Amino acid sequence: MTGETNDLEMVAQMEQFRRDIRHAKNVRGEQDATLAGVNPEELTMSCIGVWFDYKKLHADFESVLIKVKNGDDSSLDEILIRAENLTKKVNQIKPANESEDYFANWMRNRLGVVIGYAETSNSPQEVQEALDDITKEKNELFGK
Repeated sequence: MTGETNDLEMVAQMEQFRRDIRHAKNVRGEQDATLAGVNPEELTMSCIGVWFDYKKLHADFESVLIKVKNGDDSSLDEILIRAENLTKKVNQIKPANESEDYFANWMRNRLGVVIGYAETSNSPQEVQEALDDITKEKNELFGK
């Protein structure tokens, strides 16, 4: 029964992943040529872990920016390290098809934005700009 449960969980995760990517394409596909090249139906398990790690990183980054904005002495270093490690994970994807290659490139672009903000968000204005952009992206990509 455990094998069946794991298989069902994997299928459910893959379907959620594909729904997420279809949603992202609907919202941003016209502005983002790299995302436009992603066909969610062609993505395989090699991409799913990266996507869910990115969603978690994105949520955590927003929380850290809010803390920094509110004067908490939170450091952006952990976010920067996690984003760099996730970039390494993306770079290890061996695309099985063109769609996975587009996905990997899109993830590199998105992670580059996170890294850029984590490295440069020093002043209150920079933190607010990063928070505004990250929140907008969350609302667009993740529908929240």
